[in-house]
Amino acid sequence: MTNKDLEFEILKRDFINNCNCNEKQLQSLKEKYSKIINSTRQTDKINNIYKLIYTLEKRNIISEDNVNVLLEITEHLHQYHLKPKILHYTKTHHPGSTSIFPVPSTNLEERIHSLIAEDIGHSWKDFARQLDVKEGQIDALEDQYRSISDRVHKILIMHKNTCEKRKWQSTLLRALSKARRNDLQEKAQHIFDTHNE
Repeated sequence: MTNKDLEFEILKRDFINNCNCNEKQLQSLKEKYSKIINSTRQTDKINNIYKLIYTLEKRNIISEDNVNVLLEITEHLHQYHLKPKILHYTKTHHPGSTSIFPVPSTNLEERIHSLIAEDIGHSWKDFARQLDVKEGQIDALEDQYRSISDRVHKILIMHKNTCEKRKWQSTLLRALSKARRNDLQEKAQHIFDTHNE
């Protein structure tokens, strides 16, 4: 977990612990965000402020790069004592400013990682299993990272750190093939081939 992730978790925890929200107010908030949540079943399950924040985070409405909804809630509930910490967080955290992942470049590893992470989509779990990532690790990544791209970047970094250098290329290509992503395997192979020219 990065410092940014940790500070975001602390901000959420403080907000939830110090936000006074009665049943009527909670119902009002559920109505306010019902269209965003876009699921009657999920909305009905919300019975406290924690579950509301959790649901909005799952919908990517609240994230470490966007805490505006927390400010909206403080205004809606007249919980102005919560605003200073949120405003301080927004001033010190700019979207993407502390990304732990590299920007794609001419570096071979970065090009391959970027290709797979951006294009793997819902095949990411099969791909992870083919790289011998354990189910518990897959679950943990799913909880820790909202985007598939970030999960796969982490998997690729783990694989790079544990794989024998001479087997790195072949294990990635084989994992893509076994995950039934031959399209990505071909693109990755092309990158490897042109890099070695």
